[in-house]
Formats: sequence, structure tokens, C-alpha cells
Amino acid sequence: MIKTTSTGWFSRIGNSFGGMLFGLLLFLLSFALLFWNEGRAVKRARDLEFGAENVIKASAAAVNPKSEGKLVHVSGAATATGPAVDQEFGVQAKALRLEREVEMYQWKEKGTSRTKKKMGGSEEKSTQYTYEMVWEDDLLNSSDYEEAGHVNPSTMPYSGLEAAAPGVKIGAYNMAPNLMGLFNTDTPFTAKPTKMPAGSKMAGNLIYIGASAQAPKIGDVRISYKIAPLGAYSIVAGQQGGVLIEYAHEDLNDPVILLERGNLSPEAMFKSAQDSNSFMTLMLRFVGFFMMFFGLRMISKPLSVLADILPFVGTAVGFVTGFVSFFIALGFSMITIAIAWIFYRPLIGILMLVVAGGAIAAAIALSRKASKA
Repeated sequence: MIKTTSTGWFSRIGNSFGGMLFGLLLFLLSFALLFWNEGRAVKRARDLEFGAENVIKASAAAVNPKSEGKLVHVSGAATATGPAVDQEFGVQAKALRLEREVEMYQWKEKGTSRTKKKMGGSEEKSTQYTYEMVWEDDLLNSSDYEEAGHVNPSTMPYSGLEAAAPGVKIGAYNMAPNLMGLFNTDTPFTAKPTKMPAGSKMAGNLIYIGASAQAPKIGDVRISYKIAPLGAYSIVAGQQGGVLIEYAHEDLNDPVILLERGNLSPEAMFKSAQDSNSFMTLMLRFVGFFMMFFGLRMISKPLSVLADILPFVGTAVGFVTGFVSFFIALGFSMITIAIAWIFYRPLIGILMLVVAGGAIAAAIALSRKASKA
């Protein structure tokens, strides 16, 4: 199905001015995100440095009373006094955690749009809608689909579930209940349910509700399980009465808690945590930059729309404003990051300010050159 809509020049101008407000909000929020991210990164790095310097290696065989209240590293076998249970389906797993995933076979709408500018500033938009049947763990609302005949059920018959095993320990140390979510459920599990709903059957490692797993129909449901298996784990946590908890200290910004599968040294665990912190920082920097860039693009959008009375002129103006927006966003992003680093770590922040100044100078020079042309 193809749907074509046309928007007049004056309507486009009005829409672009309305979009300026959202663009301005996006632009301002990007500063807050970038500044917060640098503070978060520095605080996390300092917490990890503090933890690496103060952690004590503890034997998993027995709880050492001398380590009470301190940050300890324990590496050993994770065990539980009973299985993780899904009561609704009567599924039990000899594991630390059990996760139930429910998916329904549904119609999914996809729209591919192409826009064509016309003389006088109007715009014609053609959108081709296609439909495919997919397995989704979220309910897809088909009530606003463009083409009739693609109707999904209005409810999911079952929901997902996460269940923890009782009495979980690593070696001789008990795990605090609020830390059970740290165990990653990434291992597929073949369930043996004792409570099968009407119309269901086993299909491999799936509970299948529907006519045929080989030829699914809209509304069919499949249920699968994953577990966090028993076995070797390493943890860095606080010790309190033989229980492993989040470690808090007056010199820390946030509590320290690290958990990984396998027998890992504290050095390897803190390095992995530092690497994760660096990766998260980089990703949020990109997010902040693109928020700023798209905000500036929306703020400058009226210029290209006004020039679209002659489509090739509007395209040229859009290209120039996009280029300028890129360099301005790059400069202001780096300035924001630099100011944050000056606040937290001055030397690096000053160097970044110098580089940022160069990016903004390039944007100004490009803008002047474009205006003369």
C-alpha cells in the first residue's frame, strides 16, 4: 500500500517554526546530558580506583570475621538451597535465576517514505506500507495501521517472569536478596512444565500455544526460558555478617558491587568495570552530540524551508546549515565536556577547550564563506 500526502509551503513554514521549539529544548538538554555524563564518568572511575586499592581477597571456603565491614573479593561456586520456580507453569530449574519470555505472533507494519520537493515550496511525501508476521514480546497495536486486514490480539495471555532461587551463596557467603538481579540469565533452558495451559504443547524447548509451531498463525504464543546457571562466580562486595552486600563508604560517591561469571581476579574485575565505564561514557557523548546536532538542525530548518520556493536553493541552504550545525554541535559538545573536565580534572579540560575553540572557529569561517558565495 502506498499513501501520498502533500504539504503546502505555508504549512511547512508553520511546522518548521513549531519544530524550532522542540529543537531548542533538545539543544539545551544536550548540555545537561553531556555535563552530567562527564561527572558520572569521573565519579565512577574514582569509585573503582578506590575499590581496587582497598579490596581484600577473601577465601570462599569460610567467612573471615576480620573482613567484617570491608570490601572483599570472593571467587567460588555459586549454589542455592532450592530451585528457581515459575509457579504458573510448574517449571523448576536448578539455577540461580529463571527468566520466562513470552512472545506472540503478530502483524508488524513498516513504512518507507520518500519526499519530493516541488516548485513553490510544497512537498509531496509518498509512504509505502508493508506488513510482515513476526514474533514480538510486546503487544503491537494494530488499531492505527494504515491498511485494513492486519489485526492483532488486544492482550497478551501471559507476561514475562523473573524468579530467583532461595538461599543463594558464593562459597560460604550468602547473597543479599537485592543483588540477585546481577546474575545474568543468558543460558537457554529446556523447561519441563507440570501445568500446561489448554491448547498448548511442547515444541523443542518451547511451550507453544497454537495450532502448529511449524506454521504459526496470528495470536499464537510461544514461551521460552533462560537461566543464570550454578557454577563459578567472582564478586566484589561488602561483607556484613557473612552476607555479601553493596559496599558503601564515606569516600565513595556510589556503592561498589561487581559480579562476573568464572574465577576472576579482583584486578581483572576492576579493569572490566573501568572499560565498561569508558564505553558508557563514549556512548553518552555521542548521544549528547547528536541531540545537539539535531536540535540545531531543527532550529535552522525554517531557513531551508523558506528557500524551498526554489527546491534546488532550499536543498543547498539545508546542506550548508547542516554542515554548520555539525561543527557548532561538535564545538559546543567539546566545550561542555571540557568545562565538566575543568570542574573535575582541570588539565584535560583545558586541552579540550583549545580543540573545541578550533571547531567553532571552523564553523564560523564556513558560515561566512557560504554567505559571501
